[in-house]
Amino acid sequence: MHLNLLTLPKLAVSAKLLIFLLMVVSSESVPPVARSVTLYNQCSCSMLRVNRTGAVAADNSEDGYEKLIIQSRDYSGKLLIYGEKSRRYLCFNPRWKLVGSKKVRGRQCYFREEMVVGGYYRYRSTLDRDKYLGFLSSGRQLRGRKPPNPNCLNWVKIDLGFSIGAHNEEISKGSSKVSLEMFADRRVRHSGKHRLHKG
Repeated sequence: MHLNLLTLPKLAVSAKLLIFLLMVVSSESVPPVARSVTLYNQCSCSMLRVNRTGAVAADNSEDGYEKLIIQSRDYSGKLLIYGEKSRRYLCFNPRWKLVGSKKVRGRQCYFREEMVVGGYYRYRSTLDRDKYLGFLSSGRQLRGRKPPNPNCLNWVKIDLGFSIGAHNEEISKGSSKVSLEMFADRRVRHSGKHRLHKG
């Protein structure tokens, strides 16, 4: 095949088609990633809970309904939030009330995770980009409306698989290694200076 001005546009279209097909195949072959977390709301100072009956609340009871699984489906960034104990998905109903659903109700149940200043996370509906997961300071749901206080949209994500003991042990290993390397480096420099003074 000879390259000329007539064949170049055809090659460009073929390349675009190939890239699109690769993206489709790769997104379908990506295994879902799941994290076990608790979500703590900055405004209500309480944890998100998906109860056995499907009621969604924010309080500080620790009976297992506060344990959630955040699951990504592919590279698109869409997330599902699932109650481990209740076995229900967190979804918006048609009136934008949060409910625990036994099944995924399409885009009503998908969220996008955004990080904001201060290290907080926000969870936006994929159905309507103006609707967020949030609670008022009273503990009432926002139902998708804009809060008077934007902190009501902020969540602290507490990783339940995180061990502070294991973390501190890793840090101490790293710091001792750095200290030994620094000590060895100082000894080499000091011995070099000593040799220079002798000479």
